[in-house]
Amino acid sequence: MFYTTRQAADLLGVSPPTVIKWIEQGRLRAHRTPGGHRRISQDALLNFEQSVGNGRTDVHEGVNQTPDLRVLVV
Repeated sequence: MFYTTRQAADLLGVSPPTVIKWIEQGRLRAHRTPGGHRRISQDALLNFEQSVGNGRTDVHEGVNQTPDLRVLVV
């Protein structure tokens, strides 16, 4: 499975320009399509996530899960 920069950004909780910057810096491995778009493999995204210690575990599922919202009314 491959992700676009926008999908990777959503999964990592950052903006797409940040993902592009990480790719250009060589911190996140990606390849270019013939049309010039960047694609990030699922393995590369998991390896990057582990190396930066983001602590999220939902990248392998392909969804961005957020914790349940709790509201205390006093």
